[in-house]
Amino acid sequence: MNQRKIDFIGDIHGYSEKLKMLLYKLGYSDDKGYFHHPDRQVVFVGDYIDRGPDNRGVVDIVKRMVDNGTAKALMGNHEYNAVLFNILGKKGYLRPHLIKNYKQHSETLLQYLGKQKEYDNMIKWFKTLPLYIETDEYRACHACFDNKSIQFLKKHTNNGLLTDDQFVRSAKHSTNLSKAVEITCKGLEVRLPLEK
Repeated sequence: MNQRKIDFIGDIHGYSEKLKMLLYKLGYSDDKGYFHHPDRQVVFVGDYIDRGPDNRGVVDIVKRMVDNGTAKALMGNHEYNAVLFNILGKKGYLRPHLIKNYKQHSETLLQYLGKQKEYDNMIKWFKTLPLYIETDEYRACHACFDNKSIQFLKKHTNNGLLTDDQFVRSAKHSTNLSKAVEITCKGLEVRLPLEK
């Protein structure tokens, strides 16, 4: 059986021109209105937005490829943070509107200025992205495929997809759900031993 080759691409952070150059270099073409390859597929592992000059362009490329079956996309910590930034909880937004959080998301917000519906649709799409993918050929997530966290997510989510209620619960620090999401999206932090 001839399987498709997989290209893993992550941390694009709004650099659409560099993403296009990479896809062309890998042999993808965009003559159908989206990038495609006869025997390759991309797995985008998150962080499509923030920092770069064309966040809208990156989201458009990735979403078109996903919609046309030439790519799969995962949620990174920047997509997760953007979703929380836009969900109002009982005590305010789940990702507080502090200066440091505005700063992280500022490039994206500015590039969607005057395009609120498009921005809202982006956030809605981010909510459809799973935290991990596991197939017979590969396993992928944005930061850390920690078995304990993945097993928890397998048991408590629909194939790594968070419901609106789970987004709310994941924002409450020190719960099992928040720990599993944090490790999968942001990585496992380990204290280094002190030098003597």
